[in-house]
Amino acid sequence: DLGSTGAPPLIPAAWPEAYTFRQVLEVIAAAAETRARFLPVPPGLVLAGLRVLEAAGISLPFRSDSLISMLAANPDPGLTRQVLGQALRPLDAGTLRE
Repeated sequence: DLGSTGAPPLIPAAWPEAYTFRQVLEVIAAAAETRARFLPVPPGLVLAGLRVLEAAGISLPFRSDSLISMLAANPDPGLTRQVLGQALRPLDAGTLRE
């Protein structure tokens, strides 16, 4: 039932332990059997750079609104370990390879 909004209800689902973006990238790199390298950059500088490139009409695979969403993520979204009868698995290199 789409109801009056025309969209199905949102089901927030994720592992209840929080991961930093760096941790997520490290797990993805481990699953790919490589090592992630990081260069610390202030988020405001990255946001300004993305906005300048977007204003210049340069299309990028990562947009400034995506960065804003990551920086302002809900720290307690009310997640559950089970959705629609399916148990969620933790994020690790082994589960990504499956």
